[in-house]
Amino acid sequence: MSWSRTRAARPAALAVAAVLVATTLAACGSDADEQAGGSAGTATAGFPVTLKNTFGETTITKKPERIVTLGWNAQDVVYALGETPVGMPKVTYGPTAAGVTAWDAGRFDPAKAELLDTSDKVPFEKIAALKPDVILAARFGCLELPGRG
Repeated sequence: MSWSRTRAARPAALAVAAVLVATTLAACGSDADEQAGGSAGTATAGFPVTLKNTFGETTITKKPERIVTLGWNAQDVVYALGETPVGMPKVTYGPTAAGVTAWDAGRFDPAKAELLDTSDKVPFEKIAALKPDVILAARFGCLELPGRG
């Protein structure tokens, strides 16, 4: 990977990290939330949330329901928060033939999540077809956007 591609990917990685932090924090409820008639599991708890990033601000208006993950083990964060990604990278290393890591094998449901082949390029069309609310791409340094080579 060239230095310029790594540098170009940093702003996107920072934005994704901010979304991960916001999603994690939004999943944490309080007694005040429950007394107000909500809970940490409702779609409105902690939302909307605005994240400042290199590109300005990004507002997530409601809890994401359709999450696509890219990068090394980003799906683990989603699973840890009690959610299931609708799309995640196919694992092409290690002993698992199912296309997922051994520790995710018990969580992965092929009826709910599509495995994406990200080994050669970003499958933009397949990701778009999944209609994600949010894309988490932590540690996804090989992102090549059109025109950025």
